[in-house]
Amino acid sequence: MIAFKRSDGAIVPADYEESVIHSFTPTTEFAGAYFKINGDYSTDPSRKNIDIDEFSQKSFDNVISLLADTICEVLEGKTARKGFFSPFINITGREGSKFRGLLFRGIVAKLNDRELTIKGRKTSFSSIRLRPDWLNYEDYERLCHSGLTALSKDLISHHPELPIFLEQLGVKKLYLDETVEKVNKTKIS
Repeated sequence: MIAFKRSDGAIVPADYEESVIHSFTPTTEFAGAYFKINGDYSTDPSRKNIDIDEFSQKSFDNVISLLADTICEVLEGKTARKGFFSPFINITGREGSKFRGLLFRGIVAKLNDRELTIKGRKTSFSSIRLRPDWLNYEDYERLCHSGLTALSKDLISHHPELPIFLEQLGVKKLYLDETVEKVNKTKIS
């Protein structure tokens, strides 16, 4: 189970002290992002630290699957959970957390295994490109139309933190060589 903090109808990052994994009682383990996780995790005798055994791994994989499902729903426009990506960004000073790395690598692996339908077109997570700062939205969307996937201006306006989150997952901005390759075949401004 994942518990997000809400304020005024939007998801907001929980405080660091709140963002722990619970194995029925709270541990001292940072959840990897600013939300709470509760599940069947094995702990050391103090019940403060998680032992990563097969039970703990299975519980954490369930969390990753839930998050990947929701991310796909947002990217496909099936749901608009305001603020959903905010607990994943600005996680500075927590890079050493074992669950932060597991969380982000696990999300990437799950997303890479899925087929998305964005703007009515079947696509893969690896085909998504972010808009470079120097390129306007209309040209970005036109350049990505064949073979690559652009994130719509509407999606970004509903989820302004999405590009930062996707960059953390390793999604690249539209490469210059991809732009050069497509610029002569695309009608741009």
